Amino acid sequence: MPKPSGFLRQLKHFFPVPKYLTPDVTGIDISDESIKVVRLNRQNDKLILDKFGEEKIPMGVLSGGKIDKPDILIKSLETIRRKFDIKYAIVALPEEQAYTVKMRVPPVHKKDLRTSVELQIEELVPLKVDEMEFDYEILRAPTRGSMHYDLMVSAIPRSVVDSYYDAFESALITPLAFEIEGAALTRAVIPAKENDTFIIADLGKRRTGIAISTERVLRFSATVPFGGVHFNKAIMDKFGVSEVEAEQMKRDPTKVSEGRLQEFNELVLSLLAVIGDEINKYKLYWHEHKDEAGDDRPRIAGVYICGGGSNMKEICEKLSPILSLPVTMANPWVNVFDPSVHTPGLSAEDVLRYATALGLALRNTEVERHTEYKEKEQ
Repeated sequence: MPKPSGFLRQLKHFFPVPKYLTPDVTGIDISDESIKVVRLNRQNDKLILDKFGEEKIPMGVLSGGKIDKPDILIKSLETIRRKFDIKYAIVALPEEQAYTVKMRVPPVHKKDLRTSVELQIEELVPLKVDEMEFDYEILRAPTRGSMHYDLMVSAIPRSVVDSYYDAFESALITPLAFEIEGAALTRAVIPAKENDTFIIADLGKRRTGIAISTERVLRFSATVPFGGVHFNKAIMDKFGVSEVEAEQMKRDPTKVSEGRLQEFNELVLSLLAVIGDEINKYKLYWHEHKDEAGDDRPRIAGVYICGGGSNMKEICEKLSPILSLPVTMANPWVNVFDPSVHTPGLSAEDVLRYATALGLALRNTEVERHTEYKEKEQ
């Protein structure tokens, strides 16, 4: 099977199938220590959670988003394929290796947009055009008063895309599409009709992903090497407790002795300030610099928090004054179903760890729209 020429291209573009044969597709999110999977399905024309789960992988298999030990990753992918009966997947690509930029191009025919991007992209991304895979989304089409396209372009080294593609193919899983983590998070976390600009902070085990989205389109992404394990280690060192106890204290401060509660709260605030400072750095840059096309950037309206590291008592209330923005705990079900009506099988705490995988699975509900759009370009 030929590899996709753009890393967001669907398999159905190469092998069109009738709508009633559209395969079940699983969203797969790979981090440094685990593989998370989510599959959605339709029941009575409504989305339901079909399958979900996690497979641990050894440290060192991935580093900075690059696959260092493909044989071990392939074995882990084979395990999830058998365990969850996976044939087709939409896969997250690492934020650390990706570039997301806004580009302004002349009013060419849609089928020529890719060529226009190729002619300009090296000015904005530190990669040679023949060494990258890229895809784009139209932000604004030409009008009488504004004769140009505004595009949001995502690019990633071709070698990275190829390494992920080869690993999945070797594990007998067909990747229908690849997508940058921040784009999947945006789809999962930002409500469908929300047009404002938001920061999404995905607090993982060893890192925090920061995404900025406008009108539910990813506009910027970055990664900070600070996550849940750093919180736990600081608590372990300060209070002489185990990692399990540190995690419990972080989630439920009543586990802390009353005499040391103030000390604990001060420690947590100092750790949250580390993440807050990083978010503020990107917020400040966003507000004070024009975008790549020379336009003013929209003001950030608020922050959504997700990820396994976000399961911390009153984290939103503590982060909000640090960021000078309203902070909300994300609801990754917001564009899927109302969990008060449908019982999903994933707790409110656990689903925060699955936000990226859920966003990838949600993409499959939009496959027809994406495929039709791509075909119109040709």
